Amino acid sequence: MGTSTDILGCKDELSSIPRTPIHRKLLLNLEEAASYTGVGVNRLRELSHDADFEREVVCVVGRRRMFVRARLEEFFSGNPGVLA
Repeated sequence: MGTSTDILGCKDELSSIPRTPIHRKLLLNLEEAASYTGVGVNRLRELSHDADFEREVVCVVGRRRMFVRARLEEFFSGNPGVLA
């Protein structure tokens, strides 16, 4: 059999695709947003369902809730007490 990057005789092409650093992404998933901001996943999930936060920061793509990185930064810099 082949190596771990060899699946059914085909090379795993995903391993050769360079990853984009979080600080350069436009949209972040829940885990990336939590890592980027230092805010917990559960708290971000709660905030993502808040109407004001959703209107400003969240972009819904199908069933996924993506966070607009630049707006996420603006939101937390302008609302320091929101995490209390």
